[in-house]
Amino acid sequence: MIGFKPDILWVQEATLAQMALKFKKIFRFSYKIVFCDGAPVGHQFAKQFDHIVFLEKFAAQKALNDGVPTEKISVIPYICLTPKTFIEKKDARALFGLPENDFVIICVAAWNTHHKRIDYLLNEIALLGQDDVTLLLCGQPEAETVMLKDLAKQLGIKTKWVTLPPSELTKAYFAADIFVLPSLKEGLGAVLIEAGFHKLPVLCHPYDSALYIFGEEYDGLTDLSIKGNLAKKIEAFRKTDLTIKGNEVAVHINNTFNPDMLTQKFISMAEQVYNS
Repeated sequence: MIGFKPDILWVQEATLAQMALKFKKIFRFSYKIVFCDGAPVGHQFAKQFDHIVFLEKFAAQKALNDGVPTEKISVIPYICLTPKTFIEKKDARALFGLPENDFVIICVAAWNTHHKRIDYLLNEIALLGQDDVTLLLCGQPEAETVMLKDLAKQLGIKTKWVTLPPSELTKAYFAADIFVLPSLKEGLGAVLIEAGFHKLPVLCHPYDSALYIFGEEYDGLTDLSIKGNLAKKIEAFRKTDLTIKGNEVAVHINNTFNPDMLTQKFISMAEQVYNS
């Protein structure tokens, strides 16, 4: 920072942001700090910085309601993983050793119980009681992962656990019929947008970010704090034309989260902060 002399610091991690603020005071740096509240930690913490970037409009509205100035706030979701090439479903399934004729449910999340609630997901899949269902779990192992894998075996459900780089993850989306995310809270839920870009119907809890992404009328939202709700929603969706539903989601996602549009929003925000 001494050598480069930045005009703006864009920071997402709360501790690092506080350190940057202390350095600014100690060394009399002139940079402005843009804090991206992605966790989220909330506007009561974030308002100490020069500008706040929220990932969805409901968080921004709470800040406005508490008196944070409009000019200090931007709503800019992350630019998410978009497909570069199309892969036929049967070819994508072959890459991951998935049964060609199974109903494949994909979840992209860390393998834990405390936030992503993979244990809830496994129990809901078991409630389906269907032999032609495979659960594709794309994520990273955590402390609870061994227990979760044992639970899947006890429940007798077919699972595939894979950790993938972005280039391979896009292929996994193409291998699936439907996307689920069992968490009850997300700062944004970038994977929800990614699934939409890949023309997958999405099932998730109606937290603020999901309502922001899909709208309140989207029928893939259901209360996942209730046992059996996800299983019921999967069964209901399976009886519909998932291609049509996936295409509808993709159109909405492309209109709302187009990478070029979000890039321009970020540029405008940086210009606004620089000139303030």
